Order: sequence, then C-alpha cells, then structure tokens
Amino acid sequence: MKRKLLSASLLALCLVFSAFAQVQQEQIQTSAQRAKVNAHKEQLVRGGMPYEAAVKRALTVFENEQEVSSRNRLIPRP
Repeated sequence: MKRKLLSASLLALCLVFSAFAQVQQEQIQTSAQRAKVNAHKEQLVRGGMPYEAAVKRALTVFENEQEVSSRNRLIPRP
C-alpha cells in the first residue's frame, strides 16, 4: 500500500514539474517573440517611420511569419 502511495506521489510530482517546465518554456518563447517585434519596431522608427505605423508594421510582419511557420509545419516532409 505504501509503495502505491509513493508511486502515485512521485507521478504527481513529475506531472507538476512537467507543467512548470512547459509554462517556463512558453514564457521564454513569449519574451523572445516580444523582443523580436520590439527590435523590428525600433529599426523602423530609426529609419524614419512614425511610431504607431512602426508598431503596426512590426506586428504584421511577426503575425505573417507565424502564419507561414504554422503552415510549413502542416506540410508533410519526404
């Protein structure tokens, strides 16, 4: 009985750590994506584009890249 309880406890602990690692990975990806958009926006602003237009353009480029990336994942590779 104690072994089953210990086994279930270890399994629950592993699931918690796995969920925590997944959340951490998502936060890292979000931060990287935000940094990429901000860098592109800053580059556009330095090039003379108005701030609001630069924000819109950087987000549009990012969204288009995400769409292409997700489409490419759907295409089967030989």
